[in-house]
Amino acid sequence: MKYKGITFKLFIVTTAFFMFFLTVNMILQTVFFEDFYVDRKIKTLEKNIEKFTDEYLTINNKKNMHKKLSLFSDENNALIAILDKNGLIKYNDKFDITITDSTGKNITVLLNNFMDIYQFESLNVEIGESVSFEGTYLNKEKSILVPLNMEIDGMFFWGYESDINKNIQIINGEIKKMNIPSSTDNLQPYDDYMFVDLVNEFFWENKESNFELDGRIINYSYIDDFSQIENIVFVKPIIKDGDITEMVFVSSSLQQIGEAMTIMKEYYVYVFIAALLFILILAFVYSKMIAAPLVKINKSAIKMADLDFSSYCDIKSKDEIGSLASSLNSLSKNLNSTLEELKKANAKLEKDIEKEKKLEKMRKEFISSASHEFKTPLGIIKGFAEGIKDGIYENKKEYYLGVIIDETEKMNDLVLDMLELSKLESKSYKLNKEELIIDKLFYKVINKFKYHIEEKKISINFDVGRQNIFVYGDKRGIEQVIVNLFSNAIRHTGFLGNINIDIKMQNMKVYIYIENSGKNIPKEKIDKIWDRFYRVEESRHRQSGGTGLGLSIVKNILEIHDSEYGVKNTDDGVLFYFTLEKMHFK
Repeated sequence: MKYKGITFKLFIVTTAFFMFFLTVNMILQTVFFEDFYVDRKIKTLEKNIEKFTDEYLTINNKKNMHKKLSLFSDENNALIAILDKNGLIKYNDKFDITITDSTGKNITVLLNNFMDIYQFESLNVEIGESVSFEGTYLNKEKSILVPLNMEIDGMFFWGYESDINKNIQIINGEIKKMNIPSSTDNLQPYDDYMFVDLVNEFFWENKESNFELDGRIINYSYIDDFSQIENIVFVKPIIKDGDITEMVFVSSSLQQIGEAMTIMKEYYVYVFIAALLFILILAFVYSKMIAAPLVKINKSAIKMADLDFSSYCDIKSKDEIGSLASSLNSLSKNLNSTLEELKKANAKLEKDIEKEKKLEKMRKEFISSASHEFKTPLGIIKGFAEGIKDGIYENKKEYYLGVIIDETEKMNDLVLDMLELSKLESKSYKLNKEELIIDKLFYKVINKFKYHIEEKKISINFDVGRQNIFVYGDKRGIEQVIVNLFSNAIRHTGFLGNINIDIKMQNMKVYIYIENSGKNIPKEKIDKIWDRFYRVEESRHRQSGGTGLGLSIVKNILEIHDSEYGVKNTDDGVLFYFTLEKMHFK
C-alpha cells in the first residue's frame, strides 16, 4: 500500500470541498439568481411604495412633493408618478397647447401623457399652425382634451386605437397658445416617453372596468414593443371614502438584470479559473498549516525514539498542535537533561577510575623512585659502618664517618623534600602572602650558592636596571622556588658557563627569567621535568645531584600562587620562567 502523507490528503480534501462549493454556487446563481433578484426587487419596491404612500398623504407642498418623488426614483432606480382619477400625471409642470376650433372656442390640449417635451420641441411648431387631434374631453364643457392621436404640419403621431375608448372625437383648429416648460424645469420622470406610454396604456385599458381595484398593490410585467425591454409596473390605488382618488404608478426596468446575467455567465468562466487557482493555493497553504507542524512533531518523535533529544519542535501556535509540540519539547528536555546527567555521572566515574589508576601508577612509581633514592645512600652507609665495625682501614675511620654523615644529610634532604611536596600536593600548605623585594631575594640566594659558583667559575649576569622590585607572595615559598631553580641552573651549567637572570614588569605582573648555558632538554622530555623523581639522565647517576623533587616542588608552589611558569630551550641552553603579582601601592 502506497504511503500518502497528511499534507497530500488535506490538499485533496480541501480542494474537492471548495470546488464542489464553487460549482454548486455558480449553478445556483446561473439558474435561480435572476428569479431571486426579480422576486427580491418586487418585494423591496412594494415595501417602499407602501412607505411612500403613507408619507405622501401627509405632504401638502408641491416643492416637497417633487423632492420626495425624485428621492424615491433615485433610491429605487425606478420611475414614479401620481395619477389623478382621469389618468393624468400630477405634480408635473404644465405641458399643453391651446387651440381655437372652427366655432372660435378655445380648447386646452394636455400633452403630458401623450408625448415628451423634447419630441414636441423638435417639431418647431409655431402659433397659428393648423393641428388635428383625436381624443376625449375631460369635462362637460369640453374645454380640456386628452389626445390619443395628432396630426400637425403633415406629421402624424399615433396613440391608442380609438376603439378601446368611448366618446372619441376629432377636433381641428389653429394653435393659439403654447405652454412648454423649459429644460431646467422639473420634468423627470414625465419626459420619459415610454413611461408616459405605460401610464396611458394602463389607464385607458382599465378605464373600461371602472378601476375595480382594492387598496393592494398590483404588479405586472410589460415588454416594450419597440425596444423589447421588460419592465415591472406597480400600481397602488389611493382610496378615499370608498373611491379611487389617485394612484401611485411605478415602473422599473429589468434590462439591467438581463444584461448582468448575460455578462455573469461569461464572467463566471474567468471567475471559475481564478477561483480554481485560488482554491489550489488556499488548499496548499491550509494543508501546510496543519500538516507542517505535525511533520515537525513526527521528526522530533523519531529522533527521540533514537535517543536523540537535541532537536526541538519550533512551533509557536497556541492551539492543540502547539500544546502537543510544547509537551513533546518538555518531554525531550527532561529526557535530555536526565541523559546528560547520566553522561556526566558516567564521565565522572570514568574520570575517577582514571584518576585512581593514575594515583596507583604514581604510587608505584613513587615507591620505586623512593626505594631507588634510599637504596644507594643506605647501601653506602651500611658498607662504611660495617668497615668501621670490622676495623678495616682503621686509619681511614674519619673519612668513613664523614661519608656516612654526608649520605645521612642527603637522605634527610630527600625526606624533607618529600614531606614538603606531600604537603603542597595535599593543598594543606598555607600561604602567607606579603610584600617582597624580588631582586633582594635573588641576591640572597646567589650569596648562598657562592661556593658552587666559584667552584665551576660560573658567570652570573643579573642587572635589573633598578632596585627594589616589589611583588606580592609567600616569602618562604618564593625563596624556595628561586633556590630550586637556581640550584638546578648551577647543576646543569658547565665549567666557565653562564647564568642569566632577568626581571621584567608588564601590566600588573612581574616576569622572572633564569637561563643557564648548557645542553638543551630533549623535546620529548621537556614536559616531564616537572614530575616527581624525574631526571633527564635516565641513568639517575648520583653525580648529576638533586633529589628529583625540586622542580615538582616549584610547580606546586607556583600553582598555589596562580602564577604562570614554564621552560624552553634557547640557543645557549635552557630558560626557566615564572610570574608573580606586582605589588600595588596606594
